[in-house]
Amino acid sequence: VEKSKEVASRPEIEIKEVPVFTKEEITILKTLEDCIQSQNIGRHLQSVLDLLTNLPKRFGSALGVRKVAPVRKPVAAVPRPVPSAPASNGDAVSGGLRRMMIALAQRPGLNKRQLGVRAGLSSTSGTFGTYLTRLRSSGWIEGTDSFQLTDAGLQALGEYHVLPEGQELLSYWLNQLGNSGASRMLRVLADAYPRALTKEELGEAAQISSGSGTFGTYLTKLRTLELIEGRSELTATKEFFE
Repeated sequence: VEKSKEVASRPEIEIKEVPVFTKEEITILKTLEDCIQSQNIGRHLQSVLDLLTNLPKRFGSALGVRKVAPVRKPVAAVPRPVPSAPASNGDAVSGGLRRMMIALAQRPGLNKRQLGVRAGLSSTSGTFGTYLTRLRSSGWIEGTDSFQLTDAGLQALGEYHVLPEGQELLSYWLNQLGNSGASRMLRVLADAYPRALTKEELGEAAQISSGSGTFGTYLTKLRTLELIEGRSELTATKEFFE
C-alpha cells in the first residue's frame, strides 16, 4: 500500500514532441532540394549555411554534439626583415668586366667585337667569354647578338668615366699603348685608313722590321685588342671612324 501511495504521488510526466526544424526551416530545406535539382543553389546557399550553423546551438545536446573549447588561432609570426645583399658597385666590379660594363653603358647595342674593342679584350678569348657569362648569370646584361646593360647592371656598375668614340677612342688607345712600337703601328694604320697596308709597308712606316719577333708581338697585341683588322693586309678598326 505504501508503494502504491508513493507512485500515485509522483507527478505525471508529459512527453511532448518538439520538431527539430521549424516550418520556415523546412521550407528552406525544400527550396534547397528544388535548387539542387535545378543546379541553381547560389541564391539560397547562405540561408542554408545559417540554418546548419545554428542547429548545434539550439539542439546541441539532443543531436549529440560535444562542446569543444574554441581553438585559438596561432598568432602569425611577424616576418623578420631579411637584409638584402649589398648591391655590387664600382669597387666590386673591376678590371675587364668593369670595362665591358662601361662600354655597354656608353653605347648600348654593341656586338661582341665592338664590345671587345672598347673593353680592351679579345672577343674570342676565354677571359671575355668568362666575363660575358658572369654578366648574363648576374642579370646585368641582356641580348644575344648585341648587348645592353639592364637596370641591375647599371646599379652594379656604379659611377664610371665614359669611354670616348671615334677619333677620341683612337686617341684613348694610343695613350693606353704609350710610347711603344704598337702605338706607332696603330698610328700608321689609322693615318692610312681606309687603305690597307701590307706587313712590310707597316713595318717600314713604323720603323720596325716586319720579320722580327718584336713586330709579331706588337701585331698580336693589336689583334688581341681588336684595334686592327686583316691578315696579309692590315687596317685600323673601323670603330675609330664611325
